[in-house]
Amino acid sequence: MNAHSIGSCLLAACLFAALLWPADTPASALDDVQFQDVVTGVPGVLAIRHAGDGSGRLFLATQGGQIRVVDSDGNLLATPFLNIGSGGTAPPLNFSNSGERGLLGLAFHPQYLDNGQFYINYTDSSGDTVVARYQVSGTDPNQANASSGQVILRVYQPFANHNGGDIHFGPDGYLYVGMGDGGNSNDPCNAGQSLTPAGISGCSADDIFTGPAPTGVPRGNASSPALLGKMLRIDVDSTDTPDGADLCGADPALRRYGIPPDNPFAGDAGSSTSACDEIYHYGLRNPWRFSFDRQTHDLIIGDVGQSTWEEMNLVSGAASGLNFGWKVCEGFNLRGSSSNVCTLPGRTDPIVVYPRSVGISITGGYRYRGPYTGLHGVLFFGDYGMGGKVFAATESDGTWSIAKTWTSMGTITSFGEDEAGHLYVNHMGSGIVRRIVGPMAQESIFADGFESP
Repeated sequence: MNAHSIGSCLLAACLFAALLWPADTPASALDDVQFQDVVTGVPGVLAIRHAGDGSGRLFLATQGGQIRVVDSDGNLLATPFLNIGSGGTAPPLNFSNSGERGLLGLAFHPQYLDNGQFYINYTDSSGDTVVARYQVSGTDPNQANASSGQVILRVYQPFANHNGGDIHFGPDGYLYVGMGDGGNSNDPCNAGQSLTPAGISGCSADDIFTGPAPTGVPRGNASSPALLGKMLRIDVDSTDTPDGADLCGADPALRRYGIPPDNPFAGDAGSSTSACDEIYHYGLRNPWRFSFDRQTHDLIIGDVGQSTWEEMNLVSGAASGLNFGWKVCEGFNLRGSSSNVCTLPGRTDPIVVYPRSVGISITGGYRYRGPYTGLHGVLFFGDYGMGGKVFAATESDGTWSIAKTWTSMGTITSFGEDEAGHLYVNHMGSGIVRRIVGPMAQESIFADGFESP
């Protein structure tokens, strides 16, 4: 861990950097972007988060089950915040972390400073999705209460891949959960386009999932495969539901979430009165990483392709009930086609696509809103394969295009923001987390006394 690294993110330094930032266009600013190593020796990072509590800390969730803390001085703390993996405290329903499984997501409650609640998305010992709530320790802010885990949501996974796994609280205070289509290939469950359990082809939940659960754990709902291939939106602060609700992920006898009344299929709303109320968007293959634009509140989703196209999707403002087209569409085209345009009625097109000759597994990122104002509005995202790439896309008159590509960046699996808006990207294999640094960054920040790399 480089001692100077995250210390330079202190609020005063960040504000100073912003004041010195010259008026510039994203196109020219991108030529001077650098990637500064700020954390080393933490392999397997899949989520980079801040707690929103004013502490200036970063939290790094690893596939193997640990959440590591980087304090406001840039020090990687030796003891994990939480460990549900080897040597730690097993979570409810236990834990598995091979292949695309593991600790896949982390989200801090918007009122974390007051309630100490955070949420994780992990795969249990059967490989099924679990979203659980935990509590920080009452005596040490750098330690979670490892025995406080409560299962909020369970979703059956018919195959080992395409779990999605990212979770975020939206600007509306609700929890968003990205769900892949259940795996294998070409969506054999027909999950992407199915709003109801009746539309699922095979992929029935097994007896282990739907059978008796441990004390305090909700029983698995046989209808939950209908939540695959979706973006879910649930209320973790209430158990209220609208009249006519169809809850595909809940145990009626032990439910710990409610349905926002403006969900597109809440109660009998929307195009299908029997659609799962948890669904907010659908037609997704594997929305591995997504984010919210902290300025516009747009939802930005990176959806991993099958064999032809990788895509980025953007949901403006509070739009809901969008169909992104999978498995009928892939990119702008019909699934598997490089030439035949997809004409699925009502489908929402992606904003950026690239062929599998460029990258093979997109890692969704963030629209930059940090201290380097010359980068504002630039969408940074990446790709896991082909040596690892980071892309910068810009928008002009409603059209997005990739303006710059950085290659040989390693296994890119996650992006994240700190409280000041600095943007980070990781190299999963080497255990490096890097900060995206704009022009004049060293002069601006290190003028405040921080050590230069």
